[in-house]
Amino acid sequence: MSVHQTLLCCFLLSLQVGNSTTDDGVVQFYSKPGEILSVRNAFSRLYGSQKIFCRENCEGENLLISTSQKTAQRGRYGTEYKEDGFQDYNQGSPVLSVSILNLTPSDSGLYRCGLGNSSSTTEYRQFRVLVADAVLKETKVHFSKTAGSSLTVACSFNVSGKTKSFCRGECDGNKILLQTDGDTAQSGRYYIENKAKASGGHLIVTIKHLTESDSGRYRCYLDKSSREFTVTVTSSETSSQKNPGTPGGTCGGTSNHDVPLIVGLTLGVTVVLLAAALLVSCRRRSLEGPRSRRNPDGANMEEVVYENSSSQDPTYQSLSPATRDQNQIYSALTH
Repeated sequence: MSVHQTLLCCFLLSLQVGNSTTDDGVVQFYSKPGEILSVRNAFSRLYGSQKIFCRENCEGENLLISTSQKTAQRGRYGTEYKEDGFQDYNQGSPVLSVSILNLTPSDSGLYRCGLGNSSSTTEYRQFRVLVADAVLKETKVHFSKTAGSSLTVACSFNVSGKTKSFCRGECDGNKILLQTDGDTAQSGRYYIENKAKASGGHLIVTIKHLTESDSGRYRCYLDKSSREFTVTVTSSETSSQKNPGTPGGTCGGTSNHDVPLIVGLTLGVTVVLLAAALLVSCRRRSLEGPRSRRNPDGANMEEVVYENSSSQDPTYQSLSPATRDQNQIYSALTH
C-alpha cells in the first residue's frame, strides 16, 4: 500500500487533533491529554464479520476490542462499523471507526484495527497516536500549569541520535534530570520515552505532580540537538480565585478600594435599623395599659391613663375644673 493510499484509509473526525505521515507511511495523530481521538478506517472490501481494535502486536492486553457487533465499547475504547461508511472510496467501502476517550500520555503508540474472521484472514489498518501538551519543534513554548497536574512535551527531531537527555536549564551536573541510551527512563516524577526513528521522530518528556518549585526552563536533547520550553506552576488556590471572564481575575469579588464604601453602607443601615427599633419600642409603651408603681410607703398604686374620648363627655364638660379634679382623685382612690 502506497503512502497516498494509507492517507485515504484514515480520516480524522476530531478537529482538535492534528496528523502527519511518518517515513514508514503510517499516519500519526496528535492530541492533548483529556481529549477524544476518533479515526475512521476504510477497507476495500468486507473481509469478515469480526472487528478488531488493538495496540502494537494485538496480543494479550494489547487486544482492546474483538467483536462481531456493529458497535462495541470497552472502557475508554470504542468501535463502530458501517458497511458503506465512506462513499467516496472504492464505491462505498466498509468503514471501521475507532475511538479513545480521555487520552493520556501513556496512550501514545501504534494502533491497529481490522476486519476478518481469523488472524490469518484479517485485513489491518494502522496508525500512530502521540498524546502531549504540545509538539515542540524549532520554536520555544511556554506552559502555564497548576500544582498537582502533569506536563508532557513531545520534542520533535529530524535527526537520529543515541543519547537522550532531559535537563533543567543547561545539561550539566545535577541539572540533568534523566539521561539514557535506551528508549525509556524514569526517575521519580520525571519520565522520558524515545519515539525517534532512524530519520528522526519524537522524544517525549513528562513531569508528574507539578509543584510551584518546578517553574523554570527545561531542555530535551537527542545527542547534541535540543528543544527548549519553560513552565510556570501556580498553586490550585491561586488559580481557583481567578476568573478569566472578568478584569483582574476576580469573580464576584471585592477590591480593596470598595471596602470603605461597604463599611460605611453597613454602618448606615445599622443606625437606621436601631432608630426604627427604638421608635417602635416607644410607640408600644405609649399604647400599653395601666402600669403599677409604688408609693413612697411601698404600696402598689395604679397609674391611670385617660382616653381622649372621655374629655368629650357632656357630663364631664359641665363640671367645674375644681369638681373635675376631685372626681379624678376619687376615681383614682376607688380603683
